[in-house]
Amino acid sequence: MDAVISDPFFSYLLLGIGVALIFLEVFIPSGGIIGIVALASLVLGIYGFFHQGLILLGSIIAITSIFFVISMFSFMLRRISLTETQGADAFSSVDNEIAGVMGRSGVTKSALRPAGVALIDGKRVDVVASRGFIEKDKQVKVIETSGNRVVVKELSENGKQAQEPGNG
Repeated sequence: MDAVISDPFFSYLLLGIGVALIFLEVFIPSGGIIGIVALASLVLGIYGFFHQGLILLGSIIAITSIFFVISMFSFMLRRISLTETQGADAFSSVDNEIAGVMGRSGVTKSALRPAGVALIDGKRVDVVASRGFIEKDKQVKVIETSGNRVVVKELSENGKQAQEPGNG
């Protein structure tokens, strides 16, 4: 080991390996394993210069290496952190077009037990029956919309609302 530390070639080689591994750590996330090996390589290379009696060169390389590692670490943090925030209007879980189907009629595409799918104005809409079950291919009318919830009522064959029990 003393032969490796005493030779300037190996000190430069260890510094080069350390710098290359720092670049890899920034662009290939490894959970810090590559970074630890890179720091060990840099420290061993710098120690080699001090061991050889090149104190000024070792000091300059040590200071340069510290700035390099800090700048790469800050670059990596900027790369993985969120810099922008979404406004409240950027995302909404409510479909704004749902309100446009209020009062419209359509046909059930599945049985509503009590939820299912209806075709209203040529669009498939998830709907809920206001009362009971409604079979497939029945005429329905939208009686209420609230957020993404569309409530429908079955229409009779002649287009009027079906009579409910107790409503005369």
